[in-house]
Amino acid sequence: HAVSRQIIEQSVPQLHFLICSRTQLPFSVSRMRAQSELFELGQQELGLTLEETALYMNMVMGVGLKPADVAVLHERTEGWLVGLQLAALSIRDQQDPSEFIQRLKGDNRYIADYLIDEVLARIPADLQDFLLRTSVLKEMNAPLCNFVLQVDYSQDKLEELDRKRLFIIPLDEIRQSFRYHHLFRDMLFDRLCRRSPGEVKSLYQRSSAWYSQMGPKETAVEYALAASDEHAVTGLLRDIGPQVLYKGNWDQLLGWYDKLPEAVFLNAPQLWLNYLMTLINAGAITRASYALDKMEAEDLTTKGLTTQELRGIEANLAAVRGVVQLHSRADPVAAVKSLAASRELLPHEIHIDQVFAEFNYGAACLLAGEFHEGWAALERSVD
Repeated sequence: HAVSRQIIEQSVPQLHFLICSRTQLPFSVSRMRAQSELFELGQQELGLTLEETALYMNMVMGVGLKPADVAVLHERTEGWLVGLQLAALSIRDQQDPSEFIQRLKGDNRYIADYLIDEVLARIPADLQDFLLRTSVLKEMNAPLCNFVLQVDYSQDKLEELDRKRLFIIPLDEIRQSFRYHHLFRDMLFDRLCRRSPGEVKSLYQRSSAWYSQMGPKETAVEYALAASDEHAVTGLLRDIGPQVLYKGNWDQLLGWYDKLPEAVFLNAPQLWLNYLMTLINAGAITRASYALDKMEAEDLTTKGLTTQELRGIEANLAAVRGVVQLHSRADPVAAVKSLAASRELLPHEIHIDQVFAEFNYGAACLLAGEFHEGWAALERSVD
C-alpha cells in the first residue's frame, strides 16, 4: 500500500492512474483530492439514470419493457447495473413482465445468488451477523443499531461497511446515518428470516421502542406493526393519532388502523373517535357509519373503563352518529338530537372532543333552521 502511494506521488505529471476497487482504497487520497488531482466515480455515479435504464433494458438486453415498468425496475434496482442484468435474465422467462417487476426483490434467485457469492461470502462471520440483524432497519445510525442489537460496537461496524462499500448508502454528509441498497436489504432480511425467525419480532420491537423514545414516533408505529405488537401499536396511536389527524395525514392513519386486527381495535375504545374523525375528514362517511355500528354494538362495560372514560366514549359515539345522520342521511333534526346528547355527556373543559361535538352541533342547528342556537354553538367552537 505504501509502495503504491509512493509510485503515484512520485510519477511524472503526464502519467495517469486508473484504480478500480470494490472497497475504499487502502491508502489516503485526501491530499490528491484537495489538489484536484483525483477524479472519483462512486456508487452514485456508476448507477444508471432512468433514461439509461430504459436504453439498457430495451436496446442492450432486448427485454422490451413499458415505461411504467422501467420506472419501477429502476427504483427497485436503484440503477445498479448488475441487478438490472440479472433482472433481465429473469424477465425473459416471464409471461407477465409487469407482474414480475412489481414482485422483484432481493430474494430473486439470480440476484440473491450473486449477492451471497460475491458479497456476503467474502466477509467475516461477525460482519455477516451484523448485516443480517440490521436488515430489519430502513435507516441506521450507531445508537439505533446498538439499542436494537444490544451491543456497543455498531459505529465500528458501520464504518467498516462504509469502507468496504458493501451496498451501504450514506444519508448525510458526516456519514453517521446510512441505509442499505433496497435489493441488498431484501436479500439480508430473507436470510435472517430463514436463519433466526424467532429473533425478527424482538428486533422490530426494540426498533419501535427506540423510535418511541427518540422519534419520530410515526416510525415507531411502523416497526410495532411489523412486529405484530398490538399493545405497542394501540399505545402509540393513542399518543400520536390526534397529531397525525390534525396534520391531515389521513391516509397514513387509516393505513395504520387497517393493519390492526378488528378484535384488537374494538377492544381499544380510546382509539375510536380519532379513527372515526379520520374517516369523516377523508370523506368516507359510509365507512364511518359501518364502523360506528360495530362500536355501538360493543359492551363498553367490559372494556375496563372508568366512569369518566365511559361517558366520554359514549359522548364521542353520539357525536359521530350525529355527523353521520347529517352527512349521510341528510337528517339535521336527528343530528341535532344526537349531538345535543353528546354535548351533555362531555365535560365542560375545552378539548378536541368538545370542539368536534360543538362545531357539528352548530352546523346541524343551522341546517335544521335553528339559526340563533347554531350560530352560538359555532362561536363557542371557535372560542
